[in-house]
Amino acid sequence: GFSDYFVSFARQRVPGVWLTEFDITGAAEEMSLAGRTTNPELVPRYMQKLSSEKTLAGIEFRAFQMNRPGPEAKGPDAMFVEFQARTAARNPG
Repeated sequence: GFSDYFVSFARQRVPGVWLTEFDITGAAEEMSLAGRTTNPELVPRYMQKLSSEKTLAGIEFRAFQMNRPGPEAKGPDAMFVEFQARTAARNPG
């Protein structure tokens, strides 16, 4: 099942980076991760640590995006940068 993937995500921890969403389709034919960070420079380190997991070996995240909150963001949301990584482009619709 998918529990091995969840264990891999949990085991590779980088303080200041956390996952908010993940999606695994089929037998991991497609995978997407979304998260937040207080320091965008930590995200590549987290992704590199994930690649050392046996369960995730050979999985390539080909699409990556980071977004800073706009000037209208207030409160705690203004402190975080959101990121998304996908193994393949999703079909619209």
